[in-house]
Amino acid sequence: LTADKKERKVSDLSFGTKEQLVFLSRLCLAEILSEKERHVLVFDDNLVHTDTSRLATACEMLRQVSAQAQVVLMTCHPERYDPILDVATVHRLRPLGYR
Repeated sequence: LTADKKERKVSDLSFGTKEQLVFLSRLCLAEILSEKERHVLVFDDNLVHTDTSRLATACEMLRQVSAQAQVVLMTCHPERYDPILDVATVHRLRPLGYR
């Protein structure tokens, strides 16, 4: 639904909006699965096309879900996740064959 309550097909949505829907679906699934035991939730740069204001909201959601599930976030743009560094352990990995 749009802000004016009109239905839209998923195919009509922007790529950024689609990736945000996938992100939210995975967060919801992680919350359900982690009710009884802690699970791992892995993201691999799946908010690349998300604008800055929505990314801030996504970071807050990651902060909240990290209390229930272990979150592994892989990205080529670590500066985008600065808002959650206070609750994150950062590991910088190098590609294989990198010198």
